[in-house]
This record gives sequence, structure tokens and C-alpha cells, in this order.
Amino acid sequence: MTDEGLVYPGRSSNGNAVDVKMGGIYREDVHCNLPSIIDSGFIYVSFLVRVDSALTNGTYFIHLANGFPTYGYRGRVFVRDTSGFGNNIQFGLSKGSSSQVKWTTTTYSSNVVYLLVLKYEIVGDITGNDDIVSLFIDPDVTEPEPTNPNITNIDTCSDSPIGAIALRQGFHFFQRTSVRVDEIVIAPSWFDSLPVELTSFSASVTGNRVDLSWATATELNNSGFEVLRQSQKLNWEKIGFVIGRGTTSEKSKYSFIDENVIAGQYAYKLKQIDFNGAYQFSEVVNVEITNPNNFKLLQNYPNPFNPTTTINFQIQDAGIVTLKVYDILGNEVTTLVNEKKEPGNYTLSYDASNLSSGTYIYQLRMDGFVETKKFILIK
Repeated sequence: MTDEGLVYPGRSSNGNAVDVKMGGIYREDVHCNLPSIIDSGFIYVSFLVRVDSALTNGTYFIHLANGFPTYGYRGRVFVRDTSGFGNNIQFGLSKGSSSQVKWTTTTYSSNVVYLLVLKYEIVGDITGNDDIVSLFIDPDVTEPEPTNPNITNIDTCSDSPIGAIALRQGFHFFQRTSVRVDEIVIAPSWFDSLPVELTSFSASVTGNRVDLSWATATELNNSGFEVLRQSQKLNWEKIGFVIGRGTTSEKSKYSFIDENVIAGQYAYKLKQIDFNGAYQFSEVVNVEITNPNNFKLLQNYPNPFNPTTTINFQIQDAGIVTLKVYDILGNEVTTLVNEKKEPGNYTLSYDASNLSSGTYIYQLRMDGFVETKKFILIK
């Protein structure tokens, strides 16, 4: 096991990749029994794979089984290098241990990460020999299951229930090869096998406010996203949580606003958390907040408004800042700010539910600087 997870566009990696070394005189499986035996319907296994090197005659590296300690292998995924130089990789698929291997007609390259989805279809019941295995290579995860897999194998090998998955360390006396596998997900449907697909994550700065936005193509058991911030390269801190949409095959968009951030350099990332507590991190985005070079009160928006509006102001030096609201006759209505502020841009929301309709004045003061604006409340 290694913490250097594979990276694939739109799919966050949480590490724990597996290096499947092949060579020597031994071959072994490492297996995991499923919570229950599956004897009807479909089994989908999605995973990332990078072939560093492969045997010219091929060997399989991942497969399903009817459950250990028995050894009825089903849905074996193979790889071979037909050129011997790593630039003509082919993936293969067999239904069972005794069935013929079908190979892709397309060739692939070593040292490239691919997304593979293995599908095992139990046709009718577990008797007979009509079950079907299929393999999809780099499918569009934002779309429904493709009509035509890259490989379909309907060999007449006997059918079997599915109760386990295994990684296989193949062997060869004269060649030593290596395959890396990561992000294995097993599920009963196409979209369930493709967990939260984060397609974008970006940050933009407006004054002292950082706007984060991200989008997903699909989601599986997504509880939500912790928003994490790192300032001046110190420890990461949680600054918010955005609820996810559980399981969905539809594209979704999210946003989060980090307000009143003082000047400096910041990094942000998302921690996507499943309902069972499993999690994965997004990529990191970086922003820089700079101090303004003047004292300024901006016009509120919207204006006119009812009953809330947003007020922005900026200060170039630290000092005691007051922001007050007056009626048209000059009578003080309320104090919105009265405290020491560091240099920066500030945003606040003002709720004027307790005021009657009319024109009002809001005034910003600091160390002899004064700026005044008017707003109109309409009810």
C-alpha cells in the first residue's frame, strides 16, 4: 500500500493505491469478501489503473470471485504489452478461469492513468452459462452507461454468484512487471460505482471576500463538503460545511463565501465526506488578499431595497471605525460598526425591518475621514 494515489480528471484521489508486482515464481491473491453474496442483477467495479509495465503474453490483475476460501474466478481483467516497449498496452477480459480472453482492439500506453469499469451481469439466475461480463475504459462518467462496452465476453463458462473481489499478483520467470490500482468502488448500478466526481473547483477575490465555487458530475452517498482554509502556510482550519445531494447522477453546483478576510495569502480545499464517514480531498486553490490604498464607502446594493441591503467599505490603515445610520433629519437610527479594524475591504448586511419607508443616510468615520451615502427603503 502507498499513499501516492493515482490522479484522474474529475476524480479526487484519497491515496492508498496498490502496487501489484508481478515476477518470480509465485503468484498470490489478496482478496476481500463482500458484505453479502450477490446472486441476481448487476455488479459494477470501477477503479483507476496505471500500467507501468506488462507481460507480452498477458496476465490478469483484478477479478471477482464467488467468495473465498473457494476459488471460482469471474470477470478477470487482463493487461498485456504487445510491443514489449510499453506503447502498445491492451486490456483483456475473461468471464471465468477456463474461458477465452477477449482483448481490446484499441492500444493504450503505459504510465497513463485510466478509469476502468468492470460489469458482471447475472442473467436470470445463477444456473446455466449465460452471465455476461463487460469492460468500459475511460467512459464519460457524466453520462448514463454506454450502450457499447469496450469489451463484452459471453463465453459459455458456468455462471456463479459473486461474493468477493481480489487483486492478483501474476508471475513470469523472466519478466518482472508492475500495475498500480486505486479507488476501487463496488456497487449494484452504473452511477453508484462512480462516486462524487468533482469536475471543477475555483476561487475568486472581491475586496476582502473570497468566493468559492465547485461542481460535481455525479454523487454517491455524499453527506457534504467541509471547506478548509490555510493562511500563511499554517495549519488547515475548517471554516464551513456545505450539504451535499446524497446520491444523484445529475450535475450539481455549489458555492461558499469567506467574508472579511484580512490581507494575506490563502489556500482552500474541500473535504468531501460520505454518510459512512469516508472522505476525500479536492485539489488546492490559492488566492491573495491585498490591502486597499484609500478610505472609501461604497453605495449599498440593492438600492432601493426591502428589507435588507449590503454595504461595503474599505480602509487603508488600522483604526477605530464607526458606521452609523441616520434619518433624513440627522437623528441617529443605529450603529452598525464601532470597533478597531485592520486595513482591508469589508462587507456587511443590514436588515432595516424596524424602519419605515423613506430616505436614510449612512456614514463612515475613521481618524478624521468621513464619507456619507444615502439609501432608500421601500416597504
